[in-house]
Amino acid sequence: IAHRVNLKFAPDIRFRIDERFDEAARIERLLRSPEVKRDLAAEDDEK
Repeated sequence: IAHRVNLKFAPDIRFRIDERFDEAARIERLLRSPEVKRDLAAEDDEK
């Protein structure tokens, strides 16, 4: 990479799997679960 971009030293590049979408999907499933919907509805009724 250093030769292609004319750098004397190339940075150490490491790629990691982005797990944010998996975590967002997990939270979305949790929020749509019947138990959570029931609890959220109960909170709305209390207001």
